[in-house]
Amino acid sequence: MIFISYSWKDSVFARNIARQLSEQGHQVWIDYQNLNLAEPLAPQLASAIRAADLFLIINSPHARLSHWVQFELLLARSWCKVIHIIRVPLEVY
Repeated sequence: MIFISYSWKDSVFARNIARQLSEQGHQVWIDYQNLNLAEPLAPQLASAIRAADLFLIINSPHARLSHWVQFELLLARSWCKVIHIIRVPLEVY
């Protein structure tokens, strides 16, 4: 399973990546499809990251400023997850 970490300010770009990966047959975990907002977020994120085979971070200025993206990245690193970085192209801004 691929966990996608991103800033909500980059949600259009992240959702496009998620759709492309799903169309290629990959199982994707992305917050807007998988989070239960009635439950605490941190345990759900931790569980999904722990279960992930790949941690995909959508890197942008917004992501670097996001508390949640930094939290997710810290967890992925602490569990020695394979981390792949996709940079948001400058023309997106």
